[in-house]
Amino acid sequence: MLQNMNSHQKEVDTLRYLHPQWAYYYGESVRSFRSQKNVYKSSIEHIDFDCPSVLAPDQPKRFVLGGFHPYNGTPEDFKRFCCELHLNPKDMHIYLDMNRLPLESIERRFGEYRIQALIESLPFNDSSVDFLFLDFTVDYMNDEQLKRLSQCSSVSLSPNGLMFITKTWPPDIKELQRKHPQLTLHPWYVGELIAMMPNLKLVGFSCGYDSSLITMARKDSPFKNYTLSPSDLREEYPWPK
Repeated sequence: MLQNMNSHQKEVDTLRYLHPQWAYYYGESVRSFRSQKNVYKSSIEHIDFDCPSVLAPDQPKRFVLGGFHPYNGTPEDFKRFCCELHLNPKDMHIYLDMNRLPLESIERRFGEYRIQALIESLPFNDSSVDFLFLDFTVDYMNDEQLKRLSQCSSVSLSPNGLMFITKTWPPDIKELQRKHPQLTLHPWYVGELIAMMPNLKLVGFSCGYDSSLITMARKDSPFKNYTLSPSDLREEYPWPK
């Protein structure tokens, strides 16, 4: 599953002593993975209708959560969601974060796969990840990080692998930035985000009241390309925000 970790050890050793600003964030109340689970489920089921092997019950799947808050219920919500979606005893639920605190929290509560790494430097073998969830993670990622994520995820995702990116509605980023002044947030409209990720193709999009879900896959995947409408590009919800 993992690449030779020697190449990542120096990076991981450095990460252990950086990013103290996240300590403040972990003390804040932020939305849980639970708030988006129905949107994730709907998107996966829609794609599975066209490509049933996505959720083939006899095929073990690897689910990865990239970046997470340890105390808002997200770790438990993620595992529960994955088990409801696909229950195979050989499934793997993998928690990845650049900070050590969330991973240590998981270790104390329940045994799961835990990896400390940067999301834009996914340390997985080629074609080994079936589902990669970035639950509002890209709100904290800049241009270069997204470009690196595009490259490494296009290699790490399996042929039928899917990456789900949930992000905050861009105008709301200003308020979020006010709540978390110690962190740098980035407002991304869907067209801008896709432009930063040229190694992947868009296969799904859903716009909610204050967030959007972008589904991406490898360019050689069997999934149909999703074409954004003008209202998609503006991220307009059916009623005024």
